[in-house]
Amino acid sequence: MGQIDFEGKLALAEQLLNQNQVEASIRENGQLLEGALRTILLKLQVADIPMAELSAIGESVSKQGKGQKTLHHFGFGQLVGVYREAGIGKILKREFQSNFKRTRSIDWNLAVEWRNAVVHQKHGNGMGQATGDEPDIDDALDMSRWTKAFIYDCELMKRKGMSVDAPKAEPKSGNVATCEGCDCQVQEEWKFCPSCGVPTRLECHSCKNKVMEKWKVCYFCEEPLVKAESSDAYRVRWEYATICKGAWMDGVVNVEERAFLNKIQLELGIPASEAHDIEERVAPKELIEYQHYVEGFLVDGEITAAERDYLDRLGDRLSIEPRRRAAIEASMLAAEQNSVAAD
Repeated sequence: MGQIDFEGKLALAEQLLNQNQVEASIRENGQLLEGALRTILLKLQVADIPMAELSAIGESVSKQGKGQKTLHHFGFGQLVGVYREAGIGKILKREFQSNFKRTRSIDWNLAVEWRNAVVHQKHGNGMGQATGDEPDIDDALDMSRWTKAFIYDCELMKRKGMSVDAPKAEPKSGNVATCEGCDCQVQEEWKFCPSCGVPTRLECHSCKNKVMEKWKVCYFCEEPLVKAESSDAYRVRWEYATICKGAWMDGVVNVEERAFLNKIQLELGIPASEAHDIEERVAPKELIEYQHYVEGFLVDGEITAAERDYLDRLGDRLSIEPRRRAAIEASMLAAEQNSVAAD
């Protein structure tokens, strides 16, 4: 199976979307999403990941293929089945050092339904009929947004003009470092200083990347590094919710406020997914919805004509004034450009 030209096919899918060719756009994005899932699952089958995760993938592949088919021959629905059953999302979050925030918004059931509706067409009437209504332009936009989210989150394509590499784990190279406790020379792979006993290499118990002693949550996989008591857990979440309310008071979270929220989230030891849920509970619902779509569309650094039309209609439906829409978009673009650098 040859390699997929993700960049070329994404450009074609976007062109079809801008031309309002709903069926063709959904078909192209569905094939891309299917190809991306297959590519990632095939890589994980031979990756250096824990045996329990490899076994879970193998069991799910056997179940979905009924012991007769391999991933190379799976359909979209079967690939999605493996993705869910084997907990692939959690593995990817660790392997690619991303919180997969955009990918978590994918409705895999709808993606499979819409893709099947346009691929398995009925004779004589063009559009195939799935379990619900025929997909429309808004469905095509969601399919496009989900496809780009998965491809960029899994690093099958690099974002242009805003990509900054996240810090990687320190390699076990045997290089000499300085102990933070006594300034003694130590090997980087040593976990403790032989002179003063201060830890020199703390590892996350989940992803095994190097972490700092003061961290409460792993930067790379967001695994909590300390277990908070119930009262402490309630306090830090109340504190974060209060700060979120303040940031949203004027209806827009600018790039400085977003960087501050990210910093507080790490300091309090709250996983990004939970911080996201807290923010959604306290922020104005219509602004959060608008922000979600802006964030999804900006995964490749720009808003296309079709996406702009959708945002205009969404802003009107949610009764968000144009000035505030522009402020949200400017803030989200700045956050995209500076998020990794700010960390």
